[in-house]
Amino acid sequence: MVVLRAVLLWASISGIHGNRCTKTLPTTGHVRYSSRESAQALVETFIQSSIKPGETLCFTLHDVTNDDATSDASISMATNGSVPLLWQLTYEGIEMEYGVKNRYSFYRPKYESKCICDCPQYGDYCNSKTNRCTEHELDFCYNTYRSDQTAHGCLAYWNSEESEVCCALYVGKHPESPKYDAVYLSSDGKPIVKLALKVYDSRTDEVVYSYPTFTVALNDRTHRAQHSVRMEVTGDTPTQIDSGYYYATSEGTQLYTDVSINGLNEFDPRKMGWLKVRDDGTVERPPERTVLDAFHLKTHKCHNKFDYTETWQIYGEGDWKHYSGSRVENFYGWVRRVSYYPQRRSVTVVPRYDRLVTVKIGINTTTNVLFFYHDSDLIDFTAEVRVDKHSNRFANITLVAAVGSLVGSITPYYGADGASSATVHRFELHVDSPPAANTIKRISLPKTINGTSRMCLSPLSKPNNEVCKTVPFIQEALQDFFVPPTWRPGNPGSAGPGFNFNWLFDFFGFLNPAEWFDGIQGWLELFAMLLDIALFIAGIFLFIKVCTCFNVFTTKAPKWDEGVEMSVLRRRKAEPGDVC
Repeated sequence: MVVLRAVLLWASISGIHGNRCTKTLPTTGHVRYSSRESAQALVETFIQSSIKPGETLCFTLHDVTNDDATSDASISMATNGSVPLLWQLTYEGIEMEYGVKNRYSFYRPKYESKCICDCPQYGDYCNSKTNRCTEHELDFCYNTYRSDQTAHGCLAYWNSEESEVCCALYVGKHPESPKYDAVYLSSDGKPIVKLALKVYDSRTDEVVYSYPTFTVALNDRTHRAQHSVRMEVTGDTPTQIDSGYYYATSEGTQLYTDVSINGLNEFDPRKMGWLKVRDDGTVERPPERTVLDAFHLKTHKCHNKFDYTETWQIYGEGDWKHYSGSRVENFYGWVRRVSYYPQRRSVTVVPRYDRLVTVKIGINTTTNVLFFYHDSDLIDFTAEVRVDKHSNRFANITLVAAVGSLVGSITPYYGADGASSATVHRFELHVDSPPAANTIKRISLPKTINGTSRMCLSPLSKPNNEVCKTVPFIQEALQDFFVPPTWRPGNPGSAGPGFNFNWLFDFFGFLNPAEWFDGIQGWLELFAMLLDIALFIAGIFLFIKVCTCFNVFTTKAPKWDEGVEMSVLRRRKAEPGDVC
């Protein structure tokens, strides 16, 4: 009898549907539940099998309707519970989902310099206050002053004298640069299995029920396709990519690695991503120190035909293509495809190698084993979908007077008409008895839930008591970058922007009276002049006091050949003018 049933099963599957089924030998088991409160029976058949990507698992059941139970009848109503049904479960593949923990945008930079050289003994038209910045196509300008250059080429100078060089450094967005995104990913990707389910009338090949491509979290025991079908998928977790920063064009989906990329609050020109841009499209001015430290100059000839060599220690100097890194698929040999979704703040990685998974399906059908259970119940619920600042996507659900197992589904809304998409994420919740007034649950969600959605919950034993609500979507902004403090001009009234200005060194320079003849140019020079005058007056006063004290001291000293009376008389004459 057992052999005959196996032959009939094989014939049914390999006949009309042989082109779709690739695996037909699952193992089966049966369990029956009965409610202690209402004597309602719930019968379930478990089917378990291991399949590979691309394979289709097939099995035949007469119906999902329980003779002694009230269950979801969406399939049985189509057949009136009278014909055998062919179930086809296709394993389409597995992928890893990574949430974007941090992200910022940047441009490829363009930079150039315009310099002049001032010989010693000349007109002093280059100094620490010279402003060389003029109107330019690039966004930002920085003044730099170098006083340690060779005076070779000047008409007359001492061997120990050096020339001075003043430069305007221009930095901005490269005209041909697209907008890039630097994204930080951590090695905590979630493995997601993609499946498709169809149910056929085994006699006519008519599709009774079609459940299009859906996703199930690997090794997650909370997924339920619908009331009559529950599913668990287990297997080995695929390899994770390394934690760190990756980059992509803002309008593209391809991800790149194997390059040095600045962190969120880092502005190192020797790495990619130091010319950052805000969300509103404003290019952020890089700190002066980082730009000035990246520029190096060597003078060969100063006066006629100023000749110098400049070096920029900037990532990608020369040819950007040689420094653009590698595609993630090429860097990791086990990766087949990578997709970056800017709006969803997620990255999907598809492994190259097929992975065997074990699928366990529970279907409501007839059996003889009996267990007892308590009825599930739900009065109401509230929920919200959140994406936090690290791109973790989850739903907070508050259950009112809930107990037992609850079956849920969430479907995102698309379009202005509020129509929902065909993508459905299903889940199951469990609340221990006795029922509490309010129970809070949190479930993780896939990247497809990226807006206002419709969520439905119903007790497992009472599918008709379904509660559906529109769930708001709340998304926290990613952390924005912070620009560190930078140098500022000591004399903002006369100096140009971005001077490599050190107020302490210039203060000591202003103490030289020769600097006063070109006018007082700022509060720092005025303060140095007043301090210089005060010190000069104090020095003269101190000199007079020392001289006066010395004179009194010599007046008070007695001579060897004077008598006592004469010595006392000299002392009395000196006392009125004594200032010591």
